[in-house]
Amino acid sequence: MVSATWLPDSIRRPGLEFFVPVGYLMVSFFFFCSGYGLTKSTRSKEDYFDGFFVRRLNRVLFVTIIVDIAYIVLRIYKGILAFPPNPFSWYVYTLIILYTGFFIAYRKKTKASFAIMCGIVILYCAACHVLALGNWWFNSVPAFLAGIFIAERENEKSDIKRIVISAAIFAAAFFMGENIKTFAVSAHYVNYGVINGAVVLFQMLASIAFPLLCYYISFKTPAEDKGGKALFIIRKILSFLGGFTLEIYLVHGIFVNVFGPYFISSDVKSYYYIKNIPLYVLLVIVITLPLAFGIKKLFDVLEENYESLKVLNRFMKDLKKIVIVVLVIAVVATAGLGFRHSSDAKEARKQAEEYKDSNITMVDSAGEQIAVYTAGEGRNTAVLVSSGFIPGSTINLRPLADKLAEDYRVVIIDLPGTGFSPYKGNEPTADHYADVIKGTLDALGIQDNIILMPHYFAGVYCYKYISKYPQGLSGAVFINSIPVEIAPRLTDGTTKTKEEYEWTMSRALRSGRIMDRFKVMAGFADFDLVFFEDLFAGTDVKKYVPAMKEFVRENSMNEAHCAEVVKLYANCEEQKGFTLPDNIPVLFLMSSDIKYDDPYRIDWTKCYERMITNKDRQTVTVIDNPYTIYRETKTVKKLIDGITGI
Repeated sequence: MVSATWLPDSIRRPGLEFFVPVGYLMVSFFFFCSGYGLTKSTRSKEDYFDGFFVRRLNRVLFVTIIVDIAYIVLRIYKGILAFPPNPFSWYVYTLIILYTGFFIAYRKKTKASFAIMCGIVILYCAACHVLALGNWWFNSVPAFLAGIFIAERENEKSDIKRIVISAAIFAAAFFMGENIKTFAVSAHYVNYGVINGAVVLFQMLASIAFPLLCYYISFKTPAEDKGGKALFIIRKILSFLGGFTLEIYLVHGIFVNVFGPYFISSDVKSYYYIKNIPLYVLLVIVITLPLAFGIKKLFDVLEENYESLKVLNRFMKDLKKIVIVVLVIAVVATAGLGFRHSSDAKEARKQAEEYKDSNITMVDSAGEQIAVYTAGEGRNTAVLVSSGFIPGSTINLRPLADKLAEDYRVVIIDLPGTGFSPYKGNEPTADHYADVIKGTLDALGIQDNIILMPHYFAGVYCYKYISKYPQGLSGAVFINSIPVEIAPRLTDGTTKTKEEYEWTMSRALRSGRIMDRFKVMAGFADFDLVFFEDLFAGTDVKKYVPAMKEFVRENSMNEAHCAEVVKLYANCEEQKGFTLPDNIPVLFLMSSDIKYDDPYRIDWTKCYERMITNKDRQTVTVIDNPYTIYRETKTVKKLIDGITGI
């Protein structure tokens, strides 16, 4: 973990490079043992499938619950409670799917059973790809099939030929899996979808060959029981560890995080950071193994005495009833929330259309149809523009706009794909959005005394606007606007090039959008939006909160929003080194949460100061409120008055 290339440079330390590329191989060994053990059990026990799920899932759930309780306690202390609490929970979900697939394929053993199991694994891998889940969700799953295959042919002799072939395949596949991306980039091939597909295929091949190699070297078979003392010891060790691989995998993560440089999230300090790498590795292993073995033995004791322990028996039966009742309630509640959302959404859309008819003007600009809200009169025109992170700027920014309208003419712009502005598929480059802003103002007859007021991503577009259209500007107020220096941070560790960043981000957003759409349809998204009521309390737009929520539900992570995030790196890189003209007054307005808790790990103040060319007219100010743009309207207006001379 400490040496993982996806971590920021600031906390990455050398010493664990070996564990980074072999992690999936260790997991493949766990899956191999699972497939092998299941198959062996079905061959030795005629009634093995009677109570199969109860027997297999009880152990999985038992270990999961114990580990989750530990994570919950640790998370609560750090203030980062989340679901699921265990960041390695994917292994449990995958194991349950494989157990279910095994039951379907082998409940009635036929010649087609293995082929059916292969089909189930292929479907699982395809689903992971469609859902854009991380490679670790499926790159080691084929080892489960390898375990089944070997268990069905255990009498075959483990000769030197099999060892050599397995070793050769493993070495070649592992080498290519680790280096094919480097080879492709060196050859200037930048289709990262194809590159990643090749990486996964080689990793799958390696995940099959690795446990096979371990098996042929270390495991006795009925046809082979000779071996030296060293080989005998290795066999015993692997056989012992193979009996509680589930416990080892789930438990080890606790101590990897407790003793690592951070706890789960890279911005949360660990409980006890051990900088000495050998000591770190040793402690994780020494604590994990006995604890995992203890959990395994505890379950074995409970399972063996299940029938005689009446209290436990009754508790488990009651627990099953409770689980069934909870699941039924969850399904009914989800259906009810979904129905309620559907009904509320219709009313919210109707309200949004009424708002549009009364307050919005549509203009043509740079090949786009742009929605704008205008208010007030004055010598200067304040132009408020935000990004897809505020999906309905022409409503959401009304409190600030209406306050500014006391002394200014105010224009709020919905960029393409946000609010009331449709998305036509044009690439969201900073250059295009600068043209959109310029064309919108021209369409409204505004060419002089312009004060740009961008928020967050929109700051990048307004840097470009200032470079292209400095004429007519009276000033600019950047509200929590991202500096272009975040570009290297976007590719720090996880990706190395613009093309790789764009592919990686597109994939991540596809996964996020699927989950987001599910939350919206099920009505769960409403729980994330309850703060809107408080955020706009006491403002004239409070009555439009339902419409605002609907904009968030419909526009968050839509095509335009995703395209904007994907293009962020290129837009920032393009304006690397941007500085302000020294003849216009500029205010960088930053909320304290960004100054002191920056998610990109850069000093925004220094980045802003780098752009400043006239310290007498260009300043940085911090406001102690994360909702500066909504709640500090009087303060923001006063600061703007200061740079305009009102």
